[in-house]
Amino acid sequence: MTLIGHSLVGATLAILFTPSSHSGREKAIVIGAFIIMAYIPDLPVPEWGHWQYHISHSVFVNTLLMMPLVMILCYLKYVKNIGSYIVIIGALIAWSSHFLLDSFYNHGRGVGIFWPFSSSKLALPVPWFSNMQSTSSLLSSYNLKVFLIEFLFYFPIFFAVLFIRRFQLRF
Repeated sequence: MTLIGHSLVGATLAILFTPSSHSGREKAIVIGAFIIMAYIPDLPVPEWGHWQYHISHSVFVNTLLMMPLVMILCYLKYVKNIGSYIVIIGALIAWSSHFLLDSFYNHGRGVGIFWPFSSSKLALPVPWFSNMQSTSSLLSSYNLKVFLIEFLFYFPIFFAVLFIRRFQLRF
């Protein structure tokens, strides 16, 4: 999955989990935070193992990273009354969505979500999702096609959720 798919899914989850009582500025901050959360396993961190899809895409490793973050956010919620618990839960779902989305690639390698306890891979290939070609320019025709396919698949979902939330708020 590229940044396009992860970003649109993160933004969609932010819209679903952000209380309507938040200001426009607060909603924008939550959307930005959810996009970052949805992309964390792909961050270019040394020894993170992104290209092997095991360390960076392990549910166990990511849960260990999520725990201190959740404790900090819950503490801030309690002390400074920032956000709400539903936003924290939504952020964790956005982070976790990364593993499922990456399993949709049709490259056949799968995602090692159970690493280090199992070498099995989660592979749920969707025929129209392809990998970017890292040897080509980011703006090569092939990579642009990959971006466009993800956009055309995820943007309607984002737009539908946005429309439904706006419609709900009016009534």
